[in-house]
Amino acid sequence: MRFYIAKDLDKLKKSALLYGLIPLFISIPPVIIGVLEHFSFPDLDKKTSDEILPVMLEKHTSDWFAALVMTGVLAAFMSTLDSQLLALGTIVTRDFVLPFKKKMGLQEQVKIGRIFVIVFALVGLAIAAQPFDAIDDMGKMAFRGLAVLFPVTLAILR
Repeated sequence: MRFYIAKDLDKLKKSALLYGLIPLFISIPPVIIGVLEHFSFPDLDKKTSDEILPVMLEKHTSDWFAALVMTGVLAAFMSTLDSQLLALGTIVTRDFVLPFKKKMGLQEQVKIGRIFVIVFALVGLAIAAQPFDAIDDMGKMAFRGLAVLFPVTLAILR
């Protein structure tokens, strides 16, 4: 969402184009880790393969480095989740509540946004209580949802 703050249309177009390339570069390290995992642990089962980063760090690096990397991963994960919750609360408040209640002050918008943040956090907690068997299953579910939304998104953008 941050690339929408561009100062002019040309910079917005450039950032939107580059934003499409970012997933390509982000997906390279997990693939490399997965290939290295296959060489280090050829008979690893599906469930344990979701924990491959700490297992690989434990086997191939020192304890302090593994702890440092996993702390950074946890911090990045928490930061991303925090931003997603805040963005979802804002989106629901501004796009779904505000159009129906036009005379809403900023304090009331913040209050409703906080309520939705709590609701989405509880939904996430419910999902965490009954987790997927593997991250692969969660990825498949996400891509099925994106596939279902694609025609609608395409129709809206026309």
